[in-house]
Amino acid sequence: MNDLRSDQIQVLSDNDPTPTSPTGASNQFQHPRPPISPPKELIPMNKLDFITSLEAVLVPNTNEGNAATSDLKRQDRVIAILTTAALITNIVLVIIKIAGAVVSKSLSIISSVVDSVLDLLSSIILLWTAGKVKKRNLYKYPTGRARLEPTAILIVSVIMCATSAQVILETQVRHLTGITAEPLFLQRITHLVYNFRPDIVTKIDTVRAFHCGTKFFVEVDIGLPGSMPLAIAHEIGQQLQEQIEKLDDVERAFVHLDFEFTHLPYSEHKIV
Repeated sequence: MNDLRSDQIQVLSDNDPTPTSPTGASNQFQHPRPPISPPKELIPMNKLDFITSLEAVLVPNTNEGNAATSDLKRQDRVIAILTTAALITNIVLVIIKIAGAVVSKSLSIISSVVDSVLDLLSSIILLWTAGKVKKRNLYKYPTGRARLEPTAILIVSVIMCATSAQVILETQVRHLTGITAEPLFLQRITHLVYNFRPDIVTKIDTVRAFHCGTKFFVEVDIGLPGSMPLAIAHEIGQQLQEQIEKLDDVERAFVHLDFEFTHLPYSEHKIV
């Protein structure tokens, strides 16, 4: 009977996969099985969204990185194209305005030429600076050359201020204060008066011209015979005035007629 029971216990122990300790106790609590994660369908939606957001932050997305790099390259190409187009446009404008200033001699066009030249100079300086900043030299400039850009902007600002001050001095101050004309223009007026009726005009006493805005006021003193009738003398003076006013740079011309030249020209006017 004891042998039969021992055989039954041996059969049961062979059929039971759970190992037993030498004392006969089960070892199922000493080697626990790994926990099984519940399916996503059983996770609440707020927790699922939180896990998804963490994955988006922690796991890099190579597609988005490539797209961002492509966008940056495309933006650089667009900037380079626009910068080159602006530079070419400024060059064309400078050439056209210089031609217009030479032909018209207008101070407004000259001022516009100065502005266009400054814009062109600024573009060239900033492009050169941007190229230097991109070329890094760790041995010569350990901290980079990014400071070149504000330095270039400062230089351009100083040049623009100095040029603007010079333009204001030339166009708004000198021409409005009645400064005398250049010697070349005075020679031109003298040559015109000398060749006007040399058979009647006995002497050229004074030729003056001074700025009045962008053009000139001209004053001429000529000598005529004392015995000449007033009507004829007036007609000669009127003709000479019209000849001088035909010049493009002349706003008004005043012709004074006299028959003696012993007095000084300035003695006839008040000194201010």
